[in-house]
Amino acid sequence: MMSVSPPPSDDEVALRAAELAALLLERAASARGATADDPSVVAAEIASLRAEVARLRSLVGPEEDSFVRLRTDLWAARDAAIGSEMEAGQLRGRVTALEKELLRAQRNHRLITHKLIAPARRAKRLLRKL
Repeated sequence: MMSVSPPPSDDEVALRAAELAALLLERAASARGATADDPSVVAAEIASLRAEVARLRSLVGPEEDSFVRLRTDLWAARDAAIGSEMEAGQLRGRVTALEKELLRAQRNHRLITHKLIAPARRAKRLLRKL
């Protein structure tokens, strides 16, 4: 069973975003040979980070209600899967019962053919010869 962790608080998200922004600014500046204090680098990186945050929020949703709806959907899907497994088990039991019934019917058919129909056919052939 999959456990659903609670969504991070806004403070945790903001702290993590600030850490990532600082790291990205530092790496971008070192890659371009500029310092992190260069205003053009800072402005460009902040704009790209804001665009990325906007893209991610559009995917996940900015509100906790989105997480609640996702968790509810997850539980509903889990319950549907459990119900389907139970129904599949019932159907397997029904198939087994039908297979046994079919074998019993085939056995009865062979018995009737062997005990009743075959002697009747033999008697019929004997009467034709006379």
